[in-house]
Amino acid sequence: MSTEDRPETPVESTASLQMRQCAECGSPVGSDSRFCSACGTPLSSESGIDAAQAMGETAPIPALDADVLSDVAPGDGVLLIQKGPDQGEKFPLDQETVSVGRGKASDIFLDDVTVSRKHAIFTRTNSGWVLADNDSLNGTYVNRERVAKHSLRISDEVQIGKYRFNFFEVPQQ
Repeated sequence: MSTEDRPETPVESTASLQMRQCAECGSPVGSDSRFCSACGTPLSSESGIDAAQAMGETAPIPALDADVLSDVAPGDGVLLIQKGPDQGEKFPLDQETVSVGRGKASDIFLDDVTVSRKHAIFTRTNSGWVLADNDSLNGTYVNRERVAKHSLRISDEVQIGKYRFNFFEVPQQ
């Protein structure tokens, strides 16, 4: 079959593909993308609504059941999975430092490729709990902001990989 006999296949010009850049990492992303494929950051649309809002993920923090904190000692904290695998599971923050990661030696083991082996560390201080990212590949987020180090407040949303937690602490008496 000669080239003259072949039916034409429409080809989309690369000039017609609108590209933009991720504000977080600078990677190119398609105009219809809701998240950056390089870093996972939600992208804003022209309407000003970010991807998380468009997907209905900005719901208020659910009411905390009394039994969630019933076995937590004063000064200790707890992470409650709000979104992700094992939703509803809680992890105690009951040591001076608590490591989080995909590595088997982590105090909180999160089995997911979006989590680094030694992703982050929670540290108890005189003024409460501090979360520090451990140079993870995908970053650590508190209230949807990427952080290197952050002093936590009750009900803060912590995101590590695809896991979203709410942080709670029982005040010292």
